[in-house]
Amino acid sequence: PICRAHAWRQDFLERRVWKYPTYYASVMAESIHIRYSLLPFLYTEARRSFDTGVAMLYPTYYDYPYDSEAYAFKTEGFLGPNCLIAPVTIPVSQGNLVAAKQVYLPGDSEWIEWSSLTALKSGIHERV
Repeated sequence: PICRAHAWRQDFLERRVWKYPTYYASVMAESIHIRYSLLPFLYTEARRSFDTGVAMLYPTYYDYPYDSEAYAFKTEGFLGPNCLIAPVTIPVSQGNLVAAKQVYLPGDSEWIEWSSLTALKSGIHERV
């Protein structure tokens, strides 16, 4: 898999990351780095999906069918058996340009937030 900008033959769309202002270029470069660092994990999950017939991305209630919160948090799911994802799909606040979202961590174990390596207990958390 190649990360490619598809702004072909459109002069008003810049494809080169380094042509953007420094802040945006650094965010874009970090995103590309994260994408490529996840490839071994994604390939492993793709193979697991092929071998088991279970989709790579599936709802939380597949693993926690008796947990009502697993059904209530509809935008969350698992990417493989060990990675819970909860995409932020709400607009940012106009006051501070940050979007806050409640995230449900199922079960009764400890979870690690990937970006900060913060340990979180199961339950509902307000995340930014």
